Amino acid sequence: MATTNRNSTTIIAVITTLVVAGAGGFMIGQRLGAKGATLEGQVVATVNGTEITKADVYERMVPIIGKSVVQDLIDEILVDQAAREAGVTVTPQEVDEAVARIQKQVGGEAQFNQLLATYGYTMDSFRAYQEFRLKASKILAPQITVTDDEVRQYFEENIAAYDQRQVHARHILVSDEETAREVKAQLDQGADFATLAKEKSIDTATKDKGGDLGTFGRGRMVSAFEDVVFNLGVNEISEPFQTSYGWHVAQVLEITGEPPNFEAVKETVKQDLINEKVGEQLSSWLAELRAKAKITNTLDQMAAG
Repeated sequence: MATTNRNSTTIIAVITTLVVAGAGGFMIGQRLGAKGATLEGQVVATVNGTEITKADVYERMVPIIGKSVVQDLIDEILVDQAAREAGVTVTPQEVDEAVARIQKQVGGEAQFNQLLATYGYTMDSFRAYQEFRLKASKILAPQITVTDDEVRQYFEENIAAYDQRQVHARHILVSDEETAREVKAQLDQGADFATLAKEKSIDTATKDKGGDLGTFGRGRMVSAFEDVVFNLGVNEISEPFQTSYGWHVAQVLEITGEPPNFEAVKETVKQDLINEKVGEQLSSWLAELRAKAKITNTLDQMAAG
């Protein structure tokens, strides 16, 4: 029943715009002041005594992703220059807070680290990108205005992101609607939920536990399941409903926390909406900075030649 936290798309969207730490590690290392970032004499592998150096890797890497890496570095410098001109600074603490928020969104530090590893990125490269985004946001955000109606609409469209409740639930999973309705009818007539789960459920992971799914928050189950369960009251049994797994009848046993309240999270929602609009404007703003800047890119010239 569980699924990858849907908020993992946040980190995936972010890290796909990063410079690949493995292939672009030399350049990133130089910008971050990492030790051992030089090319000379750095042996990265040997094959029966034959050495492969960082220079070999660099020469192989440049034709493949060199242009992209250089463009990323150009954009970083342009944003750094724009930030200095605007008097904008970003502290390590602000970067820490940004990383912590994303870790929370994707389900915790372990899930975050797994995603970084899966896509081949390091914490250093991720933090560097967060600093880049924070600088851009501080420059662009003051130019963005949002109305109360827009903020409320954004809250309603993304309400699950602000739902901090934890729900303890159980379910009976069957393969078709007819069986699900039979199960619901039996429950309405007083049948024991746990007993029916053991007899009828096709969810092998939970049936022997009476269908118990344990306690979970938003983003841990498929959305079609959450949309039903998070709208049930304590001890309430749902009508039969369908997800990609089959047909369910669910019951909530306990709810911890309160439903999301707009007024309580209004400022957070407003900032999230502004951040989204900053993201929408980032590409065009960078294009404007490039157009106004004097940029010499010899890698581009070599590729053209």
